[in-house]
Amino acid sequence: MHVEKDKDNRIFFDAANKIGPHVSATLLAQSKVSAHAMPQGDILGFVPPFCLTGEEADNVGEATVEAVTLVIG
Repeated sequence: MHVEKDKDNRIFFDAANKIGPHVSATLLAQSKVSAHAMPQGDILGFVPPFCLTGEEADNVGEATVEAVTLVIG
């Protein structure tokens, strides 16, 4: 799925395209990281435990970048 948006003018993804749910599902399938898609369409919510290490946070960030790249191209 490739979705056009206007990054320079801060045009957000249309909620109807369900980018958030697609990224969330991809993230879970690819790396077993859970993120909740918010109703706005282009926002992900993460709820890490307080005992999250720096390395674990880096892993979540890297997995999220990979999932977003797979979804939006």
